[in-house]
Amino acid sequence: MYQVRRTNDEFRAEWDDALTGYAEDLKAEAVRRAVEGTREFVLYQGKIVSVWLNAAGDVVPEGTPDAVAQPLVKRRHSDAVLLKLLAAARPE
Repeated sequence: MYQVRRTNDEFRAEWDDALTGYAEDLKAEAVRRAVEGTREFVLYQGKIVSVWLNAAGDVVPEGTPDAVAQPLVKRRHSDAVLLKLLAAARPE
């Protein structure tokens, strides 16, 4: 592949375009993780924590009629990635 890349200008251009697209996708995912965060289950003693919700979505005590257990999730944001993106955008 590298030999073809060295000798074929059209192939090299397509290769470079693919790498550029890949880098843009990685950057978009980094921004998403930094800003929106990722969802993680809350664990206690190695087990997923659940909360009980009624039909309106309110948290209610366990065993409440018509309530259902839902896994508790939290959002984790990447401050380190956000700082790196900021440094790249504003290198001053």
